[in-house]
Amino acid sequence: MLFIAAIFWGLGFIGTRWTFEAFDPLWAHAIRFFISGGIVLPLIIINRKRLHYKEAFIASLFLGGGLILQTYGLNLTTVAKSGFLTTFYVIFTPIILGVVNKVRYPLIFWFSVFLAMVGMAMLCELSIHHLNLGDWLTILCALIFSFHIIYVDKKAKQVDPFLFNALQCLYMGLWGGAVAFIGEGVPAPVEVTSQLVWGFVIVSIFSALIAFTIQVKAQKTIPPHVVGVTFLLESPFAAIFGYWFFNEKLSLLSISGAIVVFLALCLLIWSQRGESS
Repeated sequence: MLFIAAIFWGLGFIGTRWTFEAFDPLWAHAIRFFISGGIVLPLIIINRKRLHYKEAFIASLFLGGGLILQTYGLNLTTVAKSGFLTTFYVIFTPIILGVVNKVRYPLIFWFSVFLAMVGMAMLCELSIHHLNLGDWLTILCALIFSFHIIYVDKKAKQVDPFLFNALQCLYMGLWGGAVAFIGEGVPAPVEVTSQLVWGFVIVSIFSALIAFTIQVKAQKTIPPHVVGVTFLLESPFAAIFGYWFFNEKLSLLSISGAIVVFLALCLLIWSQRGESS
């Protein structure tokens, strides 16, 4: 399930780029969740007594804040680099948990993280020393995503994954629209193209409704630091889709980096199975 979510999030980088053709970043973010919230609004109304309103709202602030930063960052950097820097949450998440909850992780976990980040650097072709504003915004978004992963971990066992994410999406559409109106004003009329429609289909249905529901479902049983490493797979997929749709370079080094990331994930899964047995 997490593998499928990573594919959808990797493809989401492409969908986001397509929405930029017609809308500024804040409106692109708001509209995607307006669509998501509108699709599931009947279910939200029917199940209104089962919803966790406060918890979903707090989660929406973390997720929406991270996505806004990621969206602005993606507008200023490449798909591959954005995919790489976003995954810094794999480092931030265990560090935050270690400080707050005094959690200690085995050396094999940190080795897996190190191996995965080496793979990410290869995927990015070792070019991260030239960091621009978009890159720093993306690093900050990774920190916010870490808080979202940790918060969802605390609430996942108490909620219905689909309803929780549905309400989370609706909240992001509502307050995201208010932020967009304040920050960018009323959007100008746009030409509706097939590419724009597909962009919103990808980010509204696959990235938002499906992939984030998978995350909440998975975090009922999978520790947050393992979830973070698993989500690293979105970066290889982002690079592949960037090459496919935008002709962004995908060299032998990039492909090798993707393989290293996959091997690091396999090592982590193997070590977790060893611990559970």
